[in-house]
Amino acid sequence: MKIKAKDITYSWQWVLLLIAVLCCLWPLAAPAQPALDESWLSVSVVDADGQPFPAAPTVSLYRLVNNTRTTAGRPMQSTANTTSLIGLTVGRYEAQITLQPYGLIDGPKFIDLVSGPNVFVWKLPRITPVAGALTLPDPVNTIPPRRALAFVQFAGKGAPRQVQCSVAKDGYHLFGVFPGQYRLLVLTDQGSGMTSLTVGDDRKDPLDAPLSLTAGGSIAFEVTRPQDKDKSVPVPGASITLSSLVERGFVPSITLRTDGQGKISTLSLPPGLWNWTVVAPNLPQATGTVTVPPGETQAVAVTLGG
Repeated sequence: MKIKAKDITYSWQWVLLLIAVLCCLWPLAAPAQPALDESWLSVSVVDADGQPFPAAPTVSLYRLVNNTRTTAGRPMQSTANTTSLIGLTVGRYEAQITLQPYGLIDGPKFIDLVSGPNVFVWKLPRITPVAGALTLPDPVNTIPPRRALAFVQFAGKGAPRQVQCSVAKDGYHLFGVFPGQYRLLVLTDQGSGMTSLTVGDDRKDPLDAPLSLTAGGSIAFEVTRPQDKDKSVPVPGASITLSSLVERGFVPSITLRTDGQGKISTLSLPPGLWNWTVVAPNLPQATGTVTVPPGETQAVAVTLGG
């Protein structure tokens, strides 16, 4: 079989064309790279025993210059338990990390950066799992809750933050908290309960914190938008934020998203006044309040842009 020179020429033309296309696409596919004259930082998270933590951190960096504190750096990439940032200069930074979806926040810590690459191993305090039996509000009902949300507030300061929580036949289970004093709120589909937690620095076993649930109420949202003069259509994926003063200084914030029919219902909420805000892309937001009585479901119909 003879190969003609013309065929070889055409083959090389295709190869060169493919190389040119790849060269054009490579800058789009490759992650942003730091400049040669700047500092960059990789933060790797390990637990109290030095083992890699199973999530990459969200790193908040603040530059400290002449007693001023400004946000600095931009994320370049996150892999496994490490997040890298670029756009930095030499100097001292204050850092804080958030570990999603576990609801853990640690810091601040100070990091001194030199020119070029910097690696910082962030060692977490010991994490103590929290669990407890749930006493249901209705003694006749023996069916365990199926869904739960949990919020913790450290030492009565700052906003309560949502932490990873699950429920089973034996009660509720939190992934864990750092040492300290907390207020804990657990919402389920059968009631809600609050308690206080104290976790010591040297504690290694899980903390048993049983909860008695009290009957609450729920809210059923339906979000629509006008389609024409006499017809409205559902708004799927609308973001609904709820907040309420559950106890003095304890104001949890709950975020929900509507389903394909523009509907969503809450878990059992502590009775009282709840503020709500509904936001959807390309539509005006709506706000309002609703009073939640125990043992009832309040229907809230929201029309965006109506």
